[in-house]
Amino acid sequence: AFDPAGLEARVEALRRRGMPNRYGEQRFGRAGDNAAAGRELLAGRLRSRVRRAARFLLSALQSEVFDAVLDARSDDYDDVRVGDLARVEASGGLFWVEDLERERPRAGAFEISATGPIFGTKVRQPRGEVAALEAEILERHGIPSGDRLTLPRGLRAEGTRRPLRVAPRSLEVLPLEDGHGFRLRSGLPAGA
Repeated sequence: AFDPAGLEARVEALRRRGMPNRYGEQRFGRAGDNAAAGRELLAGRLRSRVRRAARFLLSALQSEVFDAVLDARSDDYDDVRVGDLARVEASGGLFWVEDLERERPRAGAFEISATGPIFGTKVRQPRGEVAALEAEILERHGIPSGDRLTLPRGLRAEGTRRPLRVAPRSLEVLPLEDGHGFRLRSGLPAGA
């Protein structure tokens, strides 16, 4: 049955913390193999004469790696760690987190968010344990870390950082007519 009291607390936490900025299944293709094809392309074992198709496969691999970093962060997607590259929500600017006492309250107020990698040839890297975590995930997915990454001829991917979380906009909870559930409706910013 629909429990408005218990649900409201969870919805309030969603407003306060945001939600994981995960890529959806549609990014990975009907058979779910776009990221694997992107890995083959990056390794030189697959060739594509259509640059747009190659870029799409590489993008699926970037998305898979980002989601793996998000998964590795577990339930602290709304927190920051020393070494994180954090994004200032108001401006989009990035900075390295050095002082947790100063930055954790800002993350709690949704002023800043930790970011994960959209790998590429010029993406900014975190520091310390966060850098080690991301490098391990990149290697596990067959992507050389740092300046060892080379792309197939004719393909560019400079890379960027993506916030680990996103704030739902105009979040509404609507009970279903039969009383056995609810519908959650919200808007999301572009790219989420």
